[in-house]
Amino acid sequence: MASLKDKVVIITGAATALHMIKFQPRLVITGRVKSRLDAVEESLLAAGLKQDRFQGHASYSISKAALDQFTGILANEMGEHGVRVNSVNPGVIRTGIYLKFGMSEEEFPKFSEDQKRTHALGRVGEPDEVAKAITFLASDQASFTSGQILYVDGGHHKRPII
Repeated sequence: MASLKDKVVIITGAATALHMIKFQPRLVITGRVKSRLDAVEESLLAAGLKQDRFQGHASYSISKAALDQFTGILANEMGEHGVRVNSVNPGVIRTGIYLKFGMSEEEFPKFSEDQKRTHALGRVGEPDEVAKAITFLASDQASFTSGQILYVDGGHHKRPII
């Protein structure tokens, strides 16, 4: 198994960050702080925003697209300094994020079952699978890899939209 000793890893999901610990990175930075998310949610609800399970999906998708562009731009700018920049785009991964969107514990198994048909591999992913992909990109095994977006989504992004 690859080691990330003395590497810095930036993660946007807490579940994946927890799985990264076993690869011994020097630092794991996560982009989601529950207290901040809760404070933002409270402010939005107090301002009259309707609470909806997947409200904000458009802004979430736009932010992911922006990160894709950011990955390429930053890779071009930082390459001359020997810094590699890559991104991992996961599909549906079995984490608690769906509960944060308002899905109940009882609803998740049905959602997970429904999502299987949208993934070419016929299943949802596990946090450890995302962590392994990140470990590879951050390791010396990917020493000539930069500016790449690695989809860890069971083929979800290649499925036709019907």
